[in-house]
Amino acid sequence: MDLTDATCVPTGGQFQHPAPAMIDFSWAPPLYEHPVHHRRPVRIAAVGAGFSGLCAAIHFQEGLEDFELTIYEKADDVGGVWNANRYPGVACDVPSHSYQFSFAENTQWSAYYAPGREIHQYLRNVASQYDLNKYIKLRHSVRSATWDIDQGQWTVEVEDLATGQVFTDTVDFVVYATGLLSKPLWPNIPDKEEYKGTLLHSGTWDAAEFESQLGFSWGDKRVGVIGAGASAVQIVPYLQKRAKEVINFGRSKVWLASGWGSKMLSALQPDNDDGRNYVFTEKQKELFKESHTYRAWRAEIERDLGSSHQLTLQGNPLQAVYKEKLTGLMTKKSLKKPEVAEALMPDFPVGCKRLTPGPGYIEALCEDNCDLVTTPIERFTPNGIMTADGVEHEFDIIVCATGYNVNGVPGFPIYGIGGVNIQDAWMKESRTYLGLFSAELPNHFHILTHQSAVGSGSQLVVLERQCQYMTKVIAKCQRDGYRSIVPKKSAVDDNMKYADDYFKRAVYSTNCKSWYKVGQAGAATIRSIWPGSGLHYYQALKHPRWEDFEYERANTHDHSMSWLGNGDSLPGIDGATVYHDMRSFYKSHVTFN
Repeated sequence: MDLTDATCVPTGGQFQHPAPAMIDFSWAPPLYEHPVHHRRPVRIAAVGAGFSGLCAAIHFQEGLEDFELTIYEKADDVGGVWNANRYPGVACDVPSHSYQFSFAENTQWSAYYAPGREIHQYLRNVASQYDLNKYIKLRHSVRSATWDIDQGQWTVEVEDLATGQVFTDTVDFVVYATGLLSKPLWPNIPDKEEYKGTLLHSGTWDAAEFESQLGFSWGDKRVGVIGAGASAVQIVPYLQKRAKEVINFGRSKVWLASGWGSKMLSALQPDNDDGRNYVFTEKQKELFKESHTYRAWRAEIERDLGSSHQLTLQGNPLQAVYKEKLTGLMTKKSLKKPEVAEALMPDFPVGCKRLTPGPGYIEALCEDNCDLVTTPIERFTPNGIMTADGVEHEFDIIVCATGYNVNGVPGFPIYGIGGVNIQDAWMKESRTYLGLFSAELPNHFHILTHQSAVGSGSQLVVLERQCQYMTKVIAKCQRDGYRSIVPKKSAVDDNMKYADDYFKRAVYSTNCKSWYKVGQAGAATIRSIWPGSGLHYYQALKHPRWEDFEYERANTHDHSMSWLGNGDSLPGIDGATVYHDMRSFYKSHVTFN
Protein backbone atom coordinates (compact mmCIF):
# COMPACT_ATOMS: atom_id res chain seq x y z
CA MET A 1 0.00 0.00 0.00
CA ASP A 2 1.25 3.46 -0.86
CA LEU A 3 1.30 5.38 2.41
CA THR A 4 1.14 8.62 0.49
CA ASP A 5 -2.29 7.65 -0.75
CA ALA A 6 -4.58 10.40 0.50
CA THR A 7 -7.26 7.89 1.44
CA CYS A 8 -4.96 6.43 4.11
CA VAL A 9 -3.87 9.66 5.77
CA PRO A 10 -5.75 10.56 8.99
CA THR A 11 -7.44 13.93 8.94
CA GLY A 12 -6.57 16.17 11.86
CA GLY A 13 -4.59 13.35 13.45
CA GLN A 14 -7.61 11.01 13.72
CA PHE A 15 -9.49 8.71 11.43
CA GLN A 16 -12.89 10.11 10.59
CA HIS A 17 -15.85 7.83 11.17
CA PRO A 18 -19.45 8.51 10.33
CA ALA A 19 -21.68 9.47 13.22
CA PRO A 20 -23.78 6.57 14.54
CA ALA A 21 -27.17 6.41 12.86
CA MET A 22 -30.44 6.31 14.79
CA ILE A 23 -31.96 2.99 13.83
CA ASP A 24 -35.39 1.64 14.77
CA PHE A 25 -34.87 -1.79 16.36
CA SER A 26 -38.38 -2.11 17.72
CA TRP A 27 -38.86 -5.19 15.54
CA ALA A 28 -35.85 -6.98 17.10
CA PRO A 29 -35.44 -8.69 20.52
CA PRO A 30 -34.61 -6.12 23.23
CA LEU A 31 -31.04 -5.55 24.39
CA TYR A 32 -29.57 -3.47 27.19
CA GLU A 33 -29.21 -0.31 25.13
CA HIS A 34 -25.75 0.67 26.28
CA PRO A 35 -22.19 -0.16 25.23
CA VAL A 36 -20.45 -3.15 26.77
CA HIS A 37 -19.40 -2.57 30.41
CA HIS A 38 -21.55 0.53 30.69
CA ARG A 39 -21.55 1.65 34.33
CA ARG A 40 -25.05 2.17 35.63
CA PRO A 41 -25.44 5.21 37.92
CA VAL A 42 -25.43 4.57 41.68
CA ARG A 43 -25.98 6.61 44.82
CA ILE A 44 -23.81 6.09 47.91
CA ALA A 45 -24.27 7.28 51.50
CA ALA A 46 -21.31 7.24 53.90
CA VAL A 47 -21.54 7.78 57.64
CA GLY A 48 -18.58 9.63 59.14
CA ALA A 49 -16.04 12.14 57.80
CA GLY A 50 -12.91 10.99 59.59
CA PHE A 51 -9.99 9.13 58.04
CA SER A 52 -12.31 6.36 56.81
CA GLY A 53 -15.01 8.48 55.19
CA LEU A 54 -12.53 10.82 53.50
CA CYS A 55 -10.45 7.92 52.21
CA ALA A 56 -13.54 6.24 50.76
CA ALA A 57 -14.59 9.45 49.00
CA ILE A 58 -11.16 9.87 47.39
CA HIS A 59 -11.12 6.30 46.10
CA PHE A 60 -14.65 6.66 44.73
CA GLN A 61 -13.58 9.81 42.88
CA GLU A 62 -10.61 7.98 41.39
CA GLY A 63 -12.22 4.62 40.60
CA LEU A 64 -15.92 5.14 39.91
CA GLU A 65 -17.98 6.82 37.23
CA ASP A 66 -21.60 7.93 37.35
CA PHE A 67 -21.94 8.00 41.12
CA GLU A 68 -23.44 10.37 43.67
CA LEU A 69 -22.03 10.46 47.18
CA THR A 70 -23.24 12.03 50.41
CA ILE A 71 -21.19 11.82 53.61
CA TYR A 72 -23.23 12.42 56.76
CA GLU A 73 -21.16 13.70 59.69
CA LYS A 74 -22.84 14.45 63.02
CA ALA A 75 -20.04 16.75 64.23
CA ASP A 76 -19.41 20.33 63.20
CA ASP A 77 -16.19 19.54 61.32
CA VAL A 78 -14.39 16.74 59.53
CA GLY A 79 -11.78 14.70 61.36
CA GLY A 80 -13.71 12.03 63.23
CA VAL A 81 -11.87 10.98 66.37
CA TRP A 82 -9.30 13.75 65.82
CA ASN A 83 -12.05 16.35 65.84
CA ALA A 84 -13.68 14.83 68.93
CA ASN A 85 -10.51 14.22 70.96
CA ARG A 86 -9.23 17.55 72.20
CA TYR A 87 -8.21 16.59 75.70
CA PRO A 88 -4.89 18.02 76.98
CA GLY A 89 -1.89 16.06 75.78
CA VAL A 90 -3.77 14.31 72.96
CA ALA A 91 -1.32 13.08 70.32
CA CYS A 92 -0.69 10.29 67.88
CA ASP A 93 0.90 7.26 69.54
CA VAL A 94 2.33 5.89 66.28
CA PRO A 95 4.93 7.77 64.22
CA SER A 96 3.28 10.65 62.40
CA HIS A 97 4.97 9.94 59.08
CA SER A 98 3.21 6.58 58.87
CA TYR A 99 -0.09 7.93 60.19
CA GLN A 100 -1.24 9.58 56.98
CA PHE A 101 -2.47 8.63 53.54
CA SER A 102 0.13 7.32 51.11
CA PHE A 103 -1.25 9.65 48.42
CA ALA A 104 -1.41 12.78 50.59
CA GLU A 105 2.04 13.14 52.08
CA ASN A 106 2.73 15.61 54.85
CA THR A 107 6.46 16.01 55.35
CA GLN A 108 6.16 18.81 57.90
CA TRP A 109 4.91 17.19 61.09
CA SER A 110 6.23 19.09 64.08
CA ALA A 111 7.07 15.99 66.11
CA TYR A 112 7.67 12.26 65.82
CA TYR A 113 4.29 11.74 67.54
CA ALA A 114 2.25 14.67 66.24
CA PRO A 115 -0.23 16.48 68.50
CA GLY A 116 -3.91 15.88 67.81
CA ARG A 117 -4.56 19.38 66.47
CA GLU A 118 -2.05 18.80 63.65
CA ILE A 119 -3.70 15.54 62.64
CA HIS A 120 -7.08 17.26 62.66
CA GLN A 121 -5.71 20.04 60.45
CA TYR A 122 -4.15 17.44 58.14
CA LEU A 123 -7.59 15.89 57.57
CA ARG A 124 -9.09 19.33 56.94
CA ASN A 125 -6.38 19.92 54.35
CA VAL A 126 -7.06 16.57 52.67
CA ALA A 127 -10.78 17.36 52.43
CA SER A 128 -9.95 20.68 50.78
CA GLN A 129 -7.18 19.37 48.52
CA TYR A 130 -9.37 16.59 47.09
CA ASP A 131 -12.52 18.72 46.90
CA LEU A 132 -14.43 16.47 49.29
CA ASN A 133 -16.44 19.11 51.13
CA LYS A 134 -19.00 19.07 48.32
CA TYR A 135 -20.03 15.59 49.48
CA ILE A 136 -20.11 16.30 53.23
CA LYS A 137 -23.15 17.32 55.25
CA LEU A 138 -21.96 18.40 58.69
CA ARG A 139 -24.24 18.23 61.74
CA HIS A 140 -26.28 15.49 60.11
CA SER A 141 -26.83 12.40 62.24
CA VAL A 142 -27.94 9.09 60.70
CA ARG A 143 -30.75 7.58 62.78
CA SER A 144 -31.33 4.31 60.92
CA ALA A 145 -30.75 2.43 57.67
CA THR A 146 -33.19 -0.11 56.24
CA TRP A 147 -32.67 -2.50 53.33
CA ASP A 148 -35.57 -2.65 50.86
CA ILE A 149 -35.29 -6.10 49.29
CA ASP A 150 -37.89 -5.31 46.61
CA GLN A 151 -36.10 -2.20 45.38
CA GLY A 152 -32.57 -3.40 46.12
CA GLN A 153 -31.78 -0.11 47.90
CA TRP A 154 -31.21 1.37 51.34
CA THR A 155 -33.49 3.88 53.01
CA VAL A 156 -31.38 6.03 55.31
CA GLU A 157 -33.08 8.19 57.93
CA VAL A 158 -31.13 11.35 58.75
CA GLU A 159 -31.61 14.18 61.23
CA ASP A 160 -30.38 17.66 60.43
CA LEU A 161 -29.06 18.66 63.86
CA ALA A 162 -29.15 22.35 63.01
CA THR A 163 -32.88 22.41 62.25
CA GLY A 164 -34.17 19.20 63.84
CA GLN A 165 -35.61 18.16 60.48
CA VAL A 166 -35.69 14.41 59.81
CA PHE A 167 -35.61 13.16 56.22
CA THR A 168 -34.87 9.98 54.27
CA ASP A 169 -32.27 9.34 51.61
CA THR A 170 -32.60 6.40 49.21
CA VAL A 171 -29.26 5.01 48.09
CA ASP A 172 -27.75 1.94 46.44
CA PHE A 173 -24.78 1.49 48.81
CA VAL A 174 -24.03 2.39 52.42
CA VAL A 175 -20.55 2.86 53.88
CA TYR A 176 -20.42 2.73 57.69
CA ALA A 177 -17.25 4.73 58.38
CA THR A 178 -17.54 5.82 62.00
CA GLY A 179 -14.67 3.57 63.12
CA LEU A 180 -14.34 1.85 66.48
CA LEU A 181 -13.60 5.04 68.44
CA SER A 182 -16.81 7.00 68.02
CA LYS A 183 -18.94 6.23 71.10
CA PRO A 184 -17.45 7.57 74.37
CA LEU A 185 -17.74 5.03 77.18
CA TRP A 186 -18.56 6.38 80.63
CA PRO A 187 -17.51 4.22 83.57
CA ASN A 188 -20.19 2.03 85.11
CA ILE A 189 -19.91 3.61 88.56
CA PRO A 190 -23.01 4.34 90.68
CA ASP A 191 -24.20 7.81 91.70
CA LYS A 192 -22.47 9.78 88.95
CA GLU A 193 -25.22 12.39 89.15
CA GLU A 194 -24.42 12.97 92.84
CA TYR A 195 -21.04 14.52 92.11
CA LYS A 196 -21.16 18.34 92.41
CA GLY A 197 -17.79 19.17 90.85
CA THR A 198 -16.80 19.28 87.17
CA LEU A 199 -17.10 15.90 85.42
CA LEU A 200 -15.38 15.44 82.05
CA HIS A 201 -14.88 12.66 79.51
CA SER A 202 -11.69 12.56 77.46
CA GLY A 203 -13.66 11.91 74.29
CA THR A 204 -15.78 15.07 74.59
CA TRP A 205 -13.41 17.41 76.42
CA ASP A 206 -12.16 20.40 74.47
CA ALA A 207 -9.17 21.42 76.58
CA ALA A 208 -8.53 24.73 74.80
CA GLU A 209 -12.11 25.87 75.32
CA PHE A 210 -12.16 24.57 78.89
CA GLU A 211 -8.93 26.31 79.88
CA SER A 212 -9.95 29.59 78.26
CA GLN A 213 -12.75 30.04 80.81
CA LEU A 214 -12.37 33.31 82.66
CA GLY A 215 -10.21 32.97 85.74
CA PHE A 216 -9.50 29.26 85.24
CA SER A 217 -6.28 27.89 86.68
CA TRP A 218 -5.14 24.32 87.28
CA GLY A 219 -2.82 25.43 90.03
CA ASP A 220 -5.33 25.11 92.88
CA LYS A 221 -7.28 22.15 91.50
CA ARG A 222 -7.50 18.62 92.85
CA VAL A 223 -8.09 16.32 89.87
CA GLY A 224 -9.11 12.66 89.65
CA VAL A 225 -8.44 10.69 86.47
CA ILE A 226 -10.31 7.40 85.99
CA GLY A 227 -8.65 4.94 83.63
CA ALA A 228 -5.20 3.70 82.71
CA GLY A 229 -5.43 3.34 78.94
CA ALA A 230 -4.10 5.28 75.96
CA SER A 231 -5.85 8.57 76.79
CA ALA A 232 -5.06 8.43 80.51
CA VAL A 233 -1.33 7.99 79.94
CA GLN A 234 -1.37 11.22 77.91
CA ILE A 235 -3.62 13.20 80.25
CA VAL A 236 -1.95 12.36 83.57
CA PRO A 237 1.53 13.78 82.70
CA TYR A 238 -0.09 16.97 81.41
CA LEU A 239 -2.17 17.49 84.56
CA GLN A 240 0.62 16.50 86.94
CA LYS A 241 2.70 19.44 85.75
CA ARG A 242 -0.17 21.90 86.28
CA ALA A 243 -2.60 20.79 88.96
CA LYS A 244 -2.26 20.93 92.74
CA GLU A 245 -2.98 17.22 93.07
CA VAL A 246 -3.69 14.38 90.64
CA ILE A 247 -4.98 10.92 91.59
CA ASN A 248 -5.14 8.31 88.83
CA PHE A 249 -7.60 5.46 89.44
CA GLY A 250 -6.45 2.49 87.41
CA ARG A 251 -6.89 -1.21 88.04
CA SER A 252 -5.72 -2.48 84.66
CA LYS A 253 -2.32 -4.02 84.25
CA VAL A 254 -0.44 -2.69 81.26
CA TRP A 255 2.88 -3.11 79.48
CA LEU A 256 4.18 0.42 78.94
CA ALA A 257 6.33 0.37 75.82
CA SER A 258 8.90 2.90 74.72
CA GLY A 259 6.71 3.67 71.72
CA TRP A 260 5.66 2.32 68.34
CA GLY A 261 8.40 2.72 65.76
CA SER A 262 10.89 3.26 68.58
CA LYS A 263 13.82 2.08 66.45
CA MET A 264 13.72 5.27 64.35
CA LEU A 265 13.00 7.38 67.43
CA SER A 266 16.16 6.01 69.02
CA ALA A 267 18.07 6.92 65.87
CA LEU A 268 17.01 10.54 66.40
CA GLN A 269 17.79 10.46 70.12
CA PRO A 270 20.44 7.84 70.97
CA ASP A 271 19.99 8.52 74.69
CA ASN A 272 16.22 8.02 74.51
CA ASP A 273 15.29 4.73 76.13
CA ASP A 274 11.91 5.79 77.47
CA GLY A 275 10.09 6.72 74.25
CA ARG A 276 9.83 10.43 74.93
CA ASN A 277 8.67 12.45 71.94
CA TYR A 278 11.03 14.21 69.54
CA VAL A 279 10.43 17.63 67.99
CA PHE A 280 11.85 17.96 64.48
CA THR A 281 14.21 20.81 63.69
CA GLU A 282 13.55 23.15 60.79
CA LYS A 283 16.57 21.65 59.02
CA GLN A 284 15.14 18.14 59.33
CA LYS A 285 11.73 19.26 58.05
CA GLU A 286 13.45 20.91 55.11
CA LEU A 287 15.23 17.64 54.30
CA PHE A 288 11.90 15.79 54.39
CA LYS A 289 10.67 18.00 51.55
CA GLU A 290 12.96 15.93 49.32
CA SER A 291 10.71 13.06 48.30
CA HIS A 292 13.40 10.36 48.33
CA THR A 293 14.48 11.34 51.87
CA TYR A 294 10.93 11.39 53.19
CA ARG A 295 9.92 8.12 51.52
CA ALA A 296 13.01 6.29 52.69
CA TRP A 297 12.29 7.52 56.22
CA ARG A 298 8.64 6.45 56.07
CA ALA A 299 9.53 3.04 54.59
CA GLU A 300 11.93 2.36 57.45
CA ILE A 301 9.31 3.34 60.04
CA GLU A 302 6.75 1.03 58.47
CA ARG A 303 9.24 -1.84 58.40
CA ASP A 304 9.78 -1.26 62.11
CA LEU A 305 6.03 -1.17 62.79
CA GLY A 306 5.47 -4.39 60.85
CA SER A 307 8.31 -6.23 62.54
CA SER A 308 6.34 -6.66 65.77
CA HIS A 309 4.03 -9.31 64.29
CA GLN A 310 6.14 -12.28 65.43
CA LEU A 311 5.86 -10.99 68.99
CA THR A 312 2.12 -11.69 68.89
CA LEU A 313 2.57 -15.46 68.48
CA GLN A 314 2.54 -17.63 71.59
CA GLY A 315 5.83 -19.34 72.32
CA ASN A 316 7.90 -16.96 70.24
CA PRO A 317 11.33 -16.35 71.88
CA LEU A 318 10.75 -12.61 71.40
CA GLN A 319 8.23 -12.80 74.25
CA ALA A 320 10.96 -13.38 76.83
CA VAL A 321 13.16 -10.70 75.28
CA TYR A 322 10.45 -8.03 75.34
CA LYS A 323 9.17 -9.01 78.78
CA GLU A 324 12.65 -8.52 80.23
CA LYS A 325 13.13 -5.27 78.33
CA LEU A 326 9.79 -3.72 79.37
CA THR A 327 10.10 -4.94 82.96
CA GLY A 328 13.47 -3.23 83.21
CA LEU A 329 12.18 -0.06 81.59
CA MET A 330 9.15 0.23 83.88
CA THR A 331 11.20 -0.57 86.97
CA LYS A 332 13.82 2.04 86.08
CA LYS A 333 11.16 4.73 85.61
CA SER A 334 9.61 4.13 89.04
CA LEU A 335 12.70 4.06 91.26
CA LYS A 336 11.19 6.92 93.28
CA LYS A 337 7.99 4.93 93.93
CA PRO A 338 8.66 1.23 93.22
CA GLU A 339 5.07 0.39 94.09
CA VAL A 340 3.89 2.14 90.89
CA ALA A 341 5.68 -0.31 88.58
CA GLU A 342 4.59 -3.21 90.78
CA ALA A 343 0.95 -2.12 90.49
CA LEU A 344 1.10 -1.74 86.71
CA MET A 345 3.28 -4.74 85.79
CA PRO A 346 1.21 -7.47 84.05
CA ASP A 347 1.49 -11.22 84.40
CA PHE A 348 0.15 -11.81 80.89
CA PRO A 349 2.27 -11.98 77.70
CA VAL A 350 3.49 -8.84 75.98
CA GLY A 351 0.98 -7.95 73.27
CA CYS A 352 -2.04 -9.69 74.83
CA LYS A 353 -3.55 -6.22 75.03
CA ARG A 354 -2.40 -3.32 72.91
CA LEU A 355 1.00 -2.02 73.96
CA THR A 356 0.67 1.45 75.45
CA PRO A 357 3.38 3.97 74.58
CA GLY A 358 3.47 6.03 77.77
CA PRO A 359 6.34 8.52 77.78
CA GLY A 360 6.22 10.47 81.03
CA TYR A 361 3.32 8.49 82.55
CA ILE A 362 5.15 6.48 85.23
CA GLU A 363 7.39 9.46 85.91
CA ALA A 364 4.30 11.62 86.56
CA LEU A 365 2.82 9.02 88.94
CA CYS A 366 6.08 9.08 90.91
CA GLU A 367 5.92 12.83 91.57
CA ASP A 368 4.85 14.12 95.00
CA ASN A 369 1.59 15.68 93.74
CA CYS A 370 0.48 12.57 91.86
CA ASP A 371 -0.46 9.02 92.83
CA LEU A 372 -1.94 5.80 91.48
CA VAL A 373 -4.89 4.20 93.29
CA THR A 374 -5.72 0.60 92.36
CA THR A 375 -8.47 0.04 94.93
CA PRO A 376 -11.82 -0.44 93.14
CA ILE A 377 -14.10 2.59 92.95
CA GLU A 378 -17.34 1.99 94.83
CA ARG A 379 -19.34 5.09 93.88
CA PHE A 380 -19.33 8.82 93.21
CA THR A 381 -20.02 11.15 96.12
CA PRO A 382 -21.03 14.83 96.12
CA ASN A 383 -17.39 15.73 96.76
CA GLY A 384 -15.58 13.11 94.69
CA ILE A 385 -15.03 9.34 94.71
CA MET A 386 -15.47 6.67 97.37
CA THR A 387 -13.23 3.61 96.99
CA ALA A 388 -14.02 0.11 98.25
CA ASP A 389 -11.78 0.57 101.29
CA GLY A 390 -14.08 3.33 102.58
CA VAL A 391 -11.76 6.22 101.69
CA GLU A 392 -13.38 9.31 100.12
CA HIS A 393 -11.19 11.21 97.66
CA GLU A 394 -12.31 14.80 97.16
CA PHE A 395 -11.84 16.51 93.79
CA ASP A 396 -12.65 19.76 92.05
CA ILE A 397 -12.54 18.00 88.66
CA ILE A 398 -12.91 14.35 87.66
CA VAL A 399 -11.78 13.21 84.22
CA CYS A 400 -13.13 9.92 82.88
CA ALA A 401 -10.36 8.72 80.56
CA THR A 402 -12.30 5.54 79.95
CA GLY A 403 -12.12 5.52 76.18
CA TYR A 404 -14.78 4.30 73.80
CA ASN A 405 -17.26 1.49 73.48
CA VAL A 406 -15.38 -0.88 71.18
CA ASN A 407 -17.97 -3.65 70.88
CA GLY A 408 -18.34 -2.67 67.21
CA VAL A 409 -22.13 -2.47 67.47
CA PRO A 410 -23.33 0.35 65.18
CA GLY A 411 -24.57 3.51 66.83
CA PHE A 412 -27.97 3.31 65.10
CA PRO A 413 -30.28 0.49 63.90
CA ILE A 414 -29.30 -1.11 60.58
CA TYR A 415 -32.03 -3.41 59.30
CA GLY A 416 -30.85 -5.96 56.76
CA ILE A 417 -32.23 -9.08 55.10
CA GLY A 418 -35.38 -10.32 56.83
CA GLY A 419 -35.52 -7.20 58.99
CA VAL A 420 -32.55 -8.32 61.11
CA ASN A 421 -31.15 -5.43 63.14
CA ILE A 422 -27.37 -5.82 63.00
CA GLN A 423 -27.20 -4.11 66.41
CA ASP A 424 -28.94 -7.11 67.97
CA ALA A 425 -26.92 -9.64 66.00
CA TRP A 426 -23.58 -8.01 66.79
CA MET A 427 -24.46 -7.60 70.47
CA LYS A 428 -24.22 -11.39 70.63
CA GLU A 429 -21.33 -11.79 68.18
CA SER A 430 -20.10 -9.82 65.20
CA ARG A 431 -19.59 -12.03 62.17
CA THR A 432 -18.01 -10.47 59.11
CA TYR A 433 -16.36 -11.33 55.84
CA LEU A 434 -12.86 -9.83 55.63
CA GLY A 435 -13.87 -7.16 58.14
CA LEU A 436 -15.86 -5.38 55.42
CA PHE A 437 -19.16 -7.20 54.93
CA SER A 438 -21.95 -8.98 56.79
CA ALA A 439 -24.13 -11.73 55.33
CA GLU A 440 -27.25 -9.87 56.50
CA LEU A 441 -26.37 -6.54 54.83
CA PRO A 442 -26.31 -6.35 51.00
CA ASN A 443 -24.53 -3.37 49.43
CA HIS A 444 -23.18 -2.39 52.84
CA PHE A 445 -19.57 -1.88 53.91
CA HIS A 446 -18.13 -1.21 57.37
CA ILE A 447 -14.63 0.26 57.53
CA LEU A 448 -12.26 -0.08 60.49
CA THR A 449 -14.83 -1.73 62.70
CA HIS A 450 -14.78 -5.36 63.75
CA GLN A 451 -11.99 -7.58 62.40
CA SER A 452 -10.40 -4.50 60.81
CA ALA A 453 -7.92 -3.23 63.40
CA VAL A 454 -4.39 -4.60 63.06
CA GLY A 455 -2.11 -5.76 65.84
CA SER A 456 1.02 -4.84 63.89
CA GLY A 457 1.82 -2.65 60.90
CA SER A 458 0.20 0.47 59.50
CA GLN A 459 -3.54 0.82 60.07
CA LEU A 460 -3.91 3.52 57.42
CA VAL A 461 -2.35 1.41 54.68
CA VAL A 462 -4.98 -1.22 55.49
CA LEU A 463 -7.68 1.47 55.39
CA GLU A 464 -6.62 2.47 51.90
CA ARG A 465 -6.77 -1.16 50.78
CA GLN A 466 -10.27 -1.49 52.23
CA CYS A 467 -11.35 1.53 50.20
CA GLN A 468 -9.79 0.09 47.05
CA TYR A 469 -11.70 -3.14 47.65
CA MET A 470 -15.02 -1.32 48.15
CA THR A 471 -14.46 0.63 44.96
CA LYS A 472 -13.86 -2.59 43.00
CA VAL A 473 -17.07 -4.09 44.38
CA ILE A 474 -19.23 -1.09 43.47
CA ALA A 475 -17.62 -0.83 40.01
CA LYS A 476 -18.33 -4.51 39.37
CA CYS A 477 -22.00 -4.03 40.24
CA GLN A 478 -22.13 -1.03 37.92
CA ARG A 479 -20.43 -2.82 34.99
CA ASP A 480 -22.03 -6.23 35.29
CA GLY A 481 -25.58 -5.11 35.97
CA TYR A 482 -25.96 -6.22 39.60
CA ARG A 483 -28.19 -4.25 41.90
CA SER A 484 -26.98 -6.03 45.01
CA ILE A 485 -24.04 -8.02 46.31
CA VAL A 486 -23.65 -9.78 49.66
CA PRO A 487 -21.18 -12.36 50.98
CA LYS A 488 -22.41 -15.95 51.17
CA LYS A 489 -23.15 -17.18 54.67
CA SER A 490 -20.74 -20.04 54.07
CA ALA A 491 -17.96 -17.55 53.28
CA VAL A 492 -18.65 -15.66 56.52
CA ASP A 493 -18.70 -18.90 58.50
CA ASP A 494 -15.38 -19.99 56.99
CA ASN A 495 -13.92 -16.55 57.67
CA MET A 496 -14.90 -16.86 61.34
CA LYS A 497 -13.49 -20.40 61.54
CA TYR A 498 -10.19 -19.16 60.15
CA ALA A 499 -10.12 -16.30 62.67
CA ASP A 500 -10.87 -18.61 65.61
CA ASP A 501 -8.23 -21.11 64.52
CA TYR A 502 -5.65 -18.37 64.03
CA PHE A 503 -6.21 -16.66 67.37
CA LYS A 504 -5.66 -19.92 69.26
CA ARG A 505 -1.96 -19.50 68.45
CA ALA A 506 -1.81 -15.74 69.16
CA VAL A 507 -1.12 -14.02 72.49
CA TYR A 508 -4.33 -12.02 72.13
CA SER A 509 -6.29 -15.05 73.34
CA THR A 510 -4.37 -15.40 76.61
CA ASN A 511 -5.78 -14.21 79.92
CA CYS A 512 -5.92 -10.43 79.80
CA LYS A 513 -8.74 -7.92 79.65
CA SER A 514 -8.49 -5.95 76.42
CA TRP A 515 -10.58 -4.19 73.82
CA TYR A 516 -9.46 -6.91 71.40
CA LYS A 517 -11.90 -9.11 73.33
CA VAL A 518 -14.43 -6.31 73.92
CA GLY A 519 -13.08 -5.78 77.42
CA GLN A 520 -13.53 -9.39 78.58
CA ALA A 521 -10.54 -11.28 79.97
CA GLY A 522 -11.97 -14.72 79.25
CA ALA A 523 -13.69 -14.02 75.92
CA ALA A 524 -13.84 -17.13 73.76
CA THR A 525 -13.66 -15.23 70.49
CA ILE A 526 -11.71 -12.24 69.21
CA ARG A 527 -13.58 -10.12 66.73
CA SER A 528 -11.99 -6.66 66.93
CA ILE A 529 -8.72 -7.28 65.12
CA TRP A 530 -7.58 -8.96 61.93
CA PRO A 531 -6.33 -12.55 62.27
CA GLY A 532 -2.83 -11.88 61.01
CA SER A 533 -0.38 -9.06 60.48
CA GLY A 534 -1.25 -5.73 58.91
CA LEU A 535 0.67 -6.72 55.78
CA HIS A 536 -1.22 -10.02 55.70
CA TYR A 537 -4.53 -8.09 55.68
CA TYR A 538 -3.24 -5.73 53.01
CA GLN A 539 -2.37 -8.63 50.73
CA ALA A 540 -5.58 -10.52 51.49
CA LEU A 541 -7.65 -7.62 50.10
CA LYS A 542 -5.69 -7.33 46.86
CA HIS A 543 -7.90 -9.60 44.71
CA PRO A 544 -11.63 -9.93 45.50
CA ARG A 545 -12.86 -13.53 45.52
CA TRP A 546 -16.02 -12.92 43.55
CA GLU A 547 -17.10 -16.54 44.06
CA ASP A 548 -17.64 -15.77 47.77
CA PHE A 549 -20.58 -13.48 46.98
CA GLU A 550 -24.21 -13.77 45.99
CA TYR A 551 -25.61 -11.36 43.41
CA GLU A 552 -28.96 -10.07 42.27
CA ARG A 553 -29.30 -8.60 38.80
CA ALA A 554 -30.69 -5.13 38.23
CA ASN A 555 -34.13 -4.88 36.61
CA THR A 556 -32.49 -3.63 33.42
CA HIS A 557 -30.49 -6.89 33.04
CA ASP A 558 -32.74 -9.87 32.34
CA HIS A 559 -30.03 -12.53 31.91
CA SER A 560 -26.41 -13.15 32.85
CA MET A 561 -24.98 -11.78 29.59
CA SER A 562 -26.99 -8.55 29.45
CA TRP A 563 -23.85 -6.64 30.38
CA LEU A 564 -22.70 -7.09 26.77
CA GLY A 565 -25.17 -4.35 25.94
CA ASN A 566 -26.12 -3.51 22.36
CA GLY A 567 -22.96 -4.69 20.62
CA ASP A 568 -21.24 -1.33 20.70
CA SER A 569 -18.09 -0.30 22.56
CA LEU A 570 -17.66 2.41 25.12
CA PRO A 571 -17.48 5.93 23.65
CA GLY A 572 -13.96 6.97 22.73
CA ILE A 573 -12.68 3.45 22.02
CA ASP A 574 -11.32 3.19 18.50
CA GLY A 575 -8.42 1.52 16.75
CA ALA A 576 -5.86 4.07 17.85
CA THR A 577 -6.67 3.86 21.56
CA VAL A 578 -6.89 0.07 21.46
CA TYR A 579 -3.35 0.02 20.08
CA HIS A 580 -2.11 2.22 22.91
CA ASP A 581 -4.06 0.27 25.53
CA MET A 582 -2.57 -3.01 24.36
CA ARG A 583 0.91 -1.57 24.16
CA SER A 584 0.52 -0.32 27.74
CA PHE A 585 -0.72 -3.73 28.87
CA TYR A 586 2.27 -5.55 27.40
CA LYS A 587 4.79 -2.93 28.44
CA SER A 588 6.08 -4.85 31.44
CA HIS A 589 6.13 -8.20 29.65
CA VAL A 590 7.11 -7.60 26.04
CA THR A 591 9.96 -5.58 24.53
CA PHE A 592 8.94 -3.51 21.53
CA ASN A 593 11.73 -2.77 19.03
